[in-house]
This record gives sequence, C-alpha cells and structure tokens, in this order.
Amino acid sequence: MKKKINNLSQKNAGESLFYEAKERHWNMEKAKLEVFLKDQEKILYEPTLKVKQNEEKTEIILKEKTNLEDTLEKYRKKIENCKLMIHKLQFELGNVKDLLSEKEKNAKEFDNLLMEEQSKVKKYFDENLSLKVELEAEKNKNSELNENYSIQTEGLNDLKKKFDAINSELSQANLELIGPDKDTSQTDLEIMVPLSDPVFDKLKATAGSLFRPKHNLLSRSFSRESNQANLLNFKYIRPTFAQILDAPDLERAKYSPPFKNWVNVVIRGIYDSKFFEHLICASSPLRAPSRFLDFVLAWLGQFTIDENSRVVKELEWWKRDATDEIKFQFLLGISQENSKKLWEINTFKEFLNEDLMLDELGFFLHCRYLLFRGPELNYPQAKTAVAHFVQYSRVLEIIEKVMTEIPKENLEDLVAILYDKSKTKGGIRILECSLVLRIMLEYYKNEKQMKYRSVVELFEKSPAQEDSYISFNIFQSICKNISANISDYTIIKLYRDCWSISNGKITADTFFLVANESSLLYDLLSIKGDWSCPPLTSNHEIDTKSGKYAERMNKIYQLHVADEENIELIKHTIHSMGISELSYKYRKLESLILHKYEVPIEEYWIWNLEDIHNRLWSLVIQSQHAFLEFHAHDIRYLGYKHIIEAKENERHKDISEICNKFIEIIRHMQSKKPSGHKSSAANINIRKTAIRFVGIFSTVAKCIIKLKRLKKNKN
Repeated sequence: MKKKINNLSQKNAGESLFYEAKERHWNMEKAKLEVFLKDQEKILYEPTLKVKQNEEKTEIILKEKTNLEDTLEKYRKKIENCKLMIHKLQFELGNVKDLLSEKEKNAKEFDNLLMEEQSKVKKYFDENLSLKVELEAEKNKNSELNENYSIQTEGLNDLKKKFDAINSELSQANLELIGPDKDTSQTDLEIMVPLSDPVFDKLKATAGSLFRPKHNLLSRSFSRESNQANLLNFKYIRPTFAQILDAPDLERAKYSPPFKNWVNVVIRGIYDSKFFEHLICASSPLRAPSRFLDFVLAWLGQFTIDENSRVVKELEWWKRDATDEIKFQFLLGISQENSKKLWEINTFKEFLNEDLMLDELGFFLHCRYLLFRGPELNYPQAKTAVAHFVQYSRVLEIIEKVMTEIPKENLEDLVAILYDKSKTKGGIRILECSLVLRIMLEYYKNEKQMKYRSVVELFEKSPAQEDSYISFNIFQSICKNISANISDYTIIKLYRDCWSISNGKITADTFFLVANESSLLYDLLSIKGDWSCPPLTSNHEIDTKSGKYAERMNKIYQLHVADEENIELIKHTIHSMGISELSYKYRKLESLILHKYEVPIEEYWIWNLEDIHNRLWSLVIQSQHAFLEFHAHDIRYLGYKHIIEAKENERHKDISEICNKFIEIIRHMQSKKPSGHKSSAANINIRKTAIRFVGIFSTVAKCIIKLKRLKKNKN
C-alpha cells in the first residue's frame, strides 16, 4: 500500500512536475494569448471605437442633414418668393418704364411750354417797361385830373344847392300840374247827403240779391222795415282808436297837418293798402284780412303819404319815434268839425270804430276798386282834392254791375236821384265818389239785414234739443243751408266759438255775433270782377271765335288739362299734407278752372280764368316751400339733393324773370306823367329851368364818375 502510495506519490510527483511544466507552458501560452488577445482586443476595439465614433458622427450628420434639408426647404421657398418678387418687380419695372416714358414725354412738353412762357415773360417784361413809361405820363395827367376834380366838386356843391332849391319848386309845380283842388267847392264841403235821403230809401226795398241761401226761407209776409235788427249789437266790445292812443282833450289840442288835405289823402292811401292786403290774403288759404283798426294803427306807425308825390311811402326811421304824435294828429283831423260833413271821413270813422265790420269793408273796398279801376291815389285829383269826383257815366256802370237784382223801376228812380245830386264841369257830368261808395255800402247793409233774418228763420225751423241745445249736425246743416261753400274747418271753428260764448245754448244772435266777428260773412260775399264772361258754345266750351280774350281764357284751360299727370301728382301731395283749408282752397280754384264759367260769375270773385290759374300755382308754390322744408332731411341724406340742385338755377331764373317783368311794369307806371291839367307859364318856366339845371347836374355828375373810374383804374 505504501508502495502504491509511494508509487502513486512518485507518479504524482512526476506528474506534478509535468503538470507544472505544462502549467508554466500554459501560463506562457496564456500570457502570450493574453498579449495576443489584448492586441486583438485593441485591433477589435479600434473598429468598434470607430463605429461608435461613426455613429455619433452619423447622428450629427443626420441632425445636420435634417437642418440642411429644412434650410434647403426654406431657401427653396425663398427662391420661389424671390422668383415671384422678380416677376412682380419686372411687371412694376415695365410700368415704371411706361411711366418714365410718359414723364419724359411730359418733360419734353413742359420744356416746350417753358420756352413759350419764357418768351411770353420776356414779352410781358418788355411791355411792362413800356407801361411804366406810360404810367408816369398818366400820373402826370392824373394830377391834372385831380385838380380839375376838386374844381368840379366845388362847382357841383354850388349846383347841388341850386338844384335842391329848384327841386323843391319843381315838386310844388308838380302838385299844381297834377291839379289844384278846383273841383271841391264850399258847398261840397258843407252839405252831406243824410241817410234819410230818398237815394238811400230806394235801396231798402231791393235787398236780397247779394245773399242767396240754399233754400228760400223768407216768408212773403215778412216786412223788412219792421224787422230791422241793430247790427251794431253783433260785435265784441274793444278799445277804440282814441282809447288806444290815450288821447288828451281833443278840443284843446292844435291840429297841424303836414299839408292841406292830409287826412283825406291818408284815408285814400289806407284804403288802397287795405285792398292790397285783401288781395294777398285771398291767395292764402290760412289767413284772413286783419281788423281795420289794427291795420290802421300799424299803417300809421310805419307808412305815410309823401308830400310831393302824394303816394304811400315808408316812414323815415328818424320819424318813427314820433308816430304817436302822427296818430294823434290823424285823430284830430278826422274829428274836425268840417270833416263831419264829408261821407269819406264819416264812413272811415265807422270802419275805424268797427261800427262796420270786415264783410262791409270788403264789399266797400271792392266797389271802390271797381269805381277807380285800381288805387284811388293813381288819380291826380285824388292827390290834391278834398272831395274827389268821378264821371257820372262811370257811376252808372258800377251800379248796373253791382245792383243787378234791383227792379228796373227802382233802378231808374235811383239813377234819376243821383243825376240830380251830380254837377257839370267842362261839359262832363260828375258825382262825388264818397257818396257813390256810401250808396253801395248802404245797399250791402240792407243785404246784411236779410242775412240776419235768414239766419233767424233757419234757427227757428231747426229741431233744437233740450235747453235750446243744438247739436253739431244740426248746426252744420244750418251752415250748409246758408252756403254750400262753407268749409268743414270753418263750420267746426264757428260751432266751437258759438258754444264758448253761449255756454252751449247757441242762438241765431250768437251765430251772427261770431260770424260778424270772424271772416265768415266776408268769405260769403258774392261780388263780380271788372271783366266780362267769354261766351260758351252749345257744348259748354269757350267760344274761341268770339275774340282774343276768349282765346286766352281757353288757352289757360287747355294748359291746365294738358298737364293732367303733374296736376294729379301735385293734388295728391297737397291732400297728403292733411290741411283742411289748403285742400279746400285748391279744390275750389281747380273747380273754377275746370268748369269754364259754367258756374255763376260771382264764384270767380274779381278774377278771370287766368287770374284763377295764377292763384292756383301761387298756392302750389307755397305748398312746395313747406314740403321741401319738411322733407329737407330726406332730400339731403337720401340721395334726392341732386334733383333739387339740378333745378335750382332754373327755378331761380324763372322767379327772377317774373320779378324782372314786375319791376319793368312798375318802372313803366312810374314813368307815366299826370295828365288832364294845363300848366301855367310860370310852371313851364320853372320846369324849363329845372330841366336845364338837371342837365348841367347830370353832365357834371357823369364827368365826376368818369374821373373816379379813371383814377380807380390807374390805381
């Protein structure tokens, strides 16, 4: 065992040596292999390191690539934008080139123009030099003219003084030329025909022609004389002319008129002005004539009668502080003892005290208009005479025109009485005009009595309710029985006023009181104009073969009918304004045109068909102004302004032409010289001297104006 163990030990020792040798060999090999492995690892690590480095570089490259791609994309877009800008710039460049070519062309034209202007400047410069030389010469002449001007001015001042003196003499001569008061005798001033005279009694039995109710209500047994009402009771109590002036004792005051017949001429001027107002109000649907006292007070405060020409003129501004004295002197004038004997002044005082109302004044002024065929102060005698006379033949014409319903027998008696009261001068029968007008006025006063009686009968026959209460429907039927032409607005206003005064218990007296104070009776006047009605054919057409007047009236009718479309448009617009009196007035005027004189001639008042046509379009113009003012916002902001502006110049031109014709007529009327009186030798000499001085004055004035004009032009 031990052998074995020794053998084994030896064997193991040998083997251990072997193994040690092997181990050393293996260790050496291992070391070599390790060195080799390390070398190989180094060799292998280098590519790996490079791979790692390449991967990092790849990531960087990818990032850079991405960035470069983005940048490239941006540059591509920029390149596209640049291309677009290039195209745009090329287009603009083309436009600039075109503009540049135009500018060059204009520059060439301006160069040519500049050369022309430079040549003109040179020419003007040369002319300026020559003008300076001429100016020096003109200055020398101007100094001489100034010396002559001062000499002429001194002479002109002397001539002015002489001219003023001659002018005052000429004015007095003109008054003498238009006629001294040779027609008025002391008998005319001392005798006034009383109301009890037969000439007035003849009128009482003929009343009833001017007022025609719709139905004949007057009973045959009615006695006019026994049923005379005091019409002075049918008016309000108001202060009189003297009370408004707060006048002192008239008996102690001194009357000092500006000239002899001052009061008479002022009365005639006031009447003329009042009729002008009535004509103007007749064209306005919403205005009635003013009360006479109000009108006179306003007239005396603003107007006067020119002492030289004896026409109405505006009062000088420096005299308006003394208007109270003028009014007081006028009151003294109409209160003088000798004035009480003249119908002209007495009638005026009745109008002034409102003993005669608006309807009586309207009728009086209309008859006055018919008698004088215009303003009374157009007559030379009316400017200087205390009593104004008219031809007896003219009086007969007016009586036949106004008093158409008087029986022939009574008319002949009236004419005979008037003939006895007339006088002869120069082979011509004449009659004092204030007496004639008073006869006309008394004729209407009798008619007014008939109006009152008719109103009383209408109220008596109306079915009054409890406590004498009259409903509006009954009141309206009464008004329509009086006249079918009374408008609804007038009836409503009349009913309310009557109700207010009578506390609801309306009677005939209440009705007549309100009618008398309002313009109702004035509106109901049935009067004729101083023109004839053209004849009509069997077809109710105007007979154009009867003369030029009929042709003109027919032309007016045809003109209105031919413009039917525009007329309908205007009519619709006026009705759409919703003004009762405006629509009523328009319908009334148009109806008169369309009926062509088929209605009673009184319906036309003092107008013929041409006047009615003018009044109609005057009403349209008033409505036009109101319409354009009310619609000013629409016209300005909604595009209609150009329509107005397009017609504005044409409209102003038309109105201007109308005014030019009006001015031409006035100048022609003023240039007419008074006739009918022969001038004396002294007056002729004064006129010749005045004309000579006027000629000298005119020559000197023209010379001075020429000198001033030359001086102004040189400066």
